[in-house]
Amino acid sequence: MVKISALPLDSTPDSTDYIIVNDTTSSNTKKVLLSALNTTKLTTIFNETAGIVGVWTNATTTFSDVTNWTGGSITTTGGDVIFHIELSYWKGAPSAGQADFRLVLNTTNYYPSSAGWRVYTNETASHKYSGRTILVSGLAAGTYTVKIQGANASGTDLKVDSGDYLRITAVEYII
Repeated sequence: MVKISALPLDSTPDSTDYIIVNDTTSSNTKKVLLSALNTTKLTTIFNETAGIVGVWTNATTTFSDVTNWTGGSITTTGGDVIFHIELSYWKGAPSAGQADFRLVLNTTNYYPSSAGWRVYTNETASHKYSGRTILVSGLAAGTYTVKIQGANASGTDLKVDSGDYLRITAVEYII
């Protein structure tokens, strides 16, 4: 690599100036506006009751799409994306138990452990809140279908109905 020298010094850099950065996905260098550094792109994928239709039930320990929450997507320029997820659910009578949830982008699952994120309730037929933040590192540029999957880890049915909500916000750190 040739050393660049004898460049004029800009004593008052502003947002219209460029800097050289290394693109870690392609190993190429590129010029980026100074104003684009340390910026974020905020995308609300689901907000409150958007997409909640009918009642979804899963009585098995196998993950399945929460079909009430459909149609979410995100278009990313690639890199690290943080997903903030808040949702409510309930367990059917007659017993309480554990529920597992995970984030799915296209067909790839993201969760803190193989069980997803696990929540427990002692009450039946009582709507519960759960929240989780998941960092997806090195996400390739493109458009992704965003889904939440749930599994009934123990007890009776895991349920979501029109009284429940989902909020997913994605924060993308752009270089």
